[in-house]
Amino acid sequence: MRSTAWCFFLVALTAYAKGAPRLAIFGDRYATGAAASSQYQLDFTTVWQQLEAPPTHTISPADLQLLATQGFQPPFAAPRTLWFSQQEFLTGLDWSVKYLVQGLSQLYYNQDALSWGALLGKKLNLSENDILLAAHMGDSMAQFPMQVERVLAATGGEVPERVLVWFPIEDLCYASLSAPSPQHQYRTALKQGLERLASAHPAPSGSQIWVLSPHKATQLLLSPAIQAKSVHAFGAAATCKQLRDTHFHPGSLPALDKAPPVAAYLADLIPPNPARMCPSFFAQKFLAQQEVSLFASETKRKREVEQKIEAVTGNLSQAIRNYRETGKKEVETMQATWGKKHSSLTVHWIAATEALELEAEDLAADCFHLSLAGHLKVMKLVEAVIR
Repeated sequence: MRSTAWCFFLVALTAYAKGAPRLAIFGDRYATGAAASSQYQLDFTTVWQQLEAPPTHTISPADLQLLATQGFQPPFAAPRTLWFSQQEFLTGLDWSVKYLVQGLSQLYYNQDALSWGALLGKKLNLSENDILLAAHMGDSMAQFPMQVERVLAATGGEVPERVLVWFPIEDLCYASLSAPSPQHQYRTALKQGLERLASAHPAPSGSQIWVLSPHKATQLLLSPAIQAKSVHAFGAAATCKQLRDTHFHPGSLPALDKAPPVAAYLADLIPPNPARMCPSFFAQKFLAQQEVSLFASETKRKREVEQKIEAVTGNLSQAIRNYRETGKKEVETMQATWGKKHSSLTVHWIAATEALELEAEDLAADCFHLSLAGHLKVMKLVEAVIR
């Protein structure tokens, strides 16, 4: 990775550039443009070749053509991705690991110029310095207060004119068959983040905050079209269902002349494996098999596994309903309070995202993240709300 050190340096310089932002995006991995490029493949050898070469972040002809059909023309600039605030420092080792993971994601995985927030900013005729992207891969609603600190550190304590908050997937990703994050934790983090924004200075023209309701993320599991989506993964064609059934495992390693020896130790991590990033969605069968009795008959084991998978999917659906209910209630309570104290700061709960229907083309080649088509669909929905 000959160019990595220079790229980290350039990314860091960009991250700390100051400006007068007008739009801030808070959220999880669905806001980062992760795997959004049509050039991305869930392929072991291809990813290692990219790690050995300087990343270009160029937009593919296919993506440029799709953007053109939606009225977008170059240039496509990435928003100002915000790194970590001082409040997030725990130890030197933790700090280094955070920067390493985030840096690698930015360099080799995310294409934030294609993210729905960046495209929305372009639609609103904003420059890249006008748009702040506080979301990081792996951030859930629990990190929302820290994301607020990232933005306020970048703005000198001023809330941008437009603020969008959407955490549609990360709170549903967990590593066991137990239920997702409790409803009260979701509410507490949302409240803390909004209260911190209320304690800052609104923009001179006023600041509007839109909290977008979680969409039906279980579409990734239940949609026949998404399950039948064909992608190129690990050197061959496969459907999303086939990848999910095999836990996205790459199988046998390629010849070492195509990858460095260290690759053998990172085969389940590079390329990023959805079954590891979100086991509750993509490793359900594996998790269920670990919990059923080894001494039961094969028929009984199979039935118990199916029952556990059905229960996990039901837990996910219930969690989505819980987050919607508690989020709506918290935002409406907050706005009632703000309406008496702030004339230039408002917060709105947006239920329109609940109707977001994802098709096969809206998912990236890893069957998990949004493709460019998916980001365009979200962008259109959000634009209609905030216009």
